[in-house]
Amino acid sequence: SEKFQQLALTPLSLARDTSAAEWIESRMMSVEVDHLRKVYDRLNELALVNDVLRISGIEGPLIASLNAHLGHVVRSFERLRIYSDYRTPSSIRAFIHLCIVIVPLLIIPVFADLATQQHPYAAYAAAFVLPFPFMLLSNVQKGLENPFSKE
Repeated sequence: SEKFQQLALTPLSLARDTSAAEWIESRMMSVEVDHLRKVYDRLNELALVNDVLRISGIEGPLIASLNAHLGHVVRSFERLRIYSDYRTPSSIRAFIHLCIVIVPLLIIPVFADLATQQHPYAAYAAAFVLPFPFMLLSNVQKGLENPFSKE
């Protein structure tokens, strides 16, 4: 809601040269860049604190440990950014969604044959269970695209 409040407070005269969608997208990107800048500024401050501690005479192994931990924090943050910035390719997403629908349709003759051989409940169970692996794969893929979403 903060983003939308900022967008609402910005005069529309700034958006004359671009379409509304492009203008809103550029504003949201600038907000995202501001947040990233804040994170990197805080990480830089932590690195400076490590340098101050090193200069103040704290033993080398302790400072090395602090620097190593800070490096782990930076690497972890960058990995999370990769998950956030790069989505699953659309071809893989389309394949997963098609499998949820098409695979059960392609196996209908098998279900029909199973039902005619005095095992109708097994046919219903198989038809019910078959799409689950694909739905699970779809949910995992959505979770990996945005690990912090509340969906």
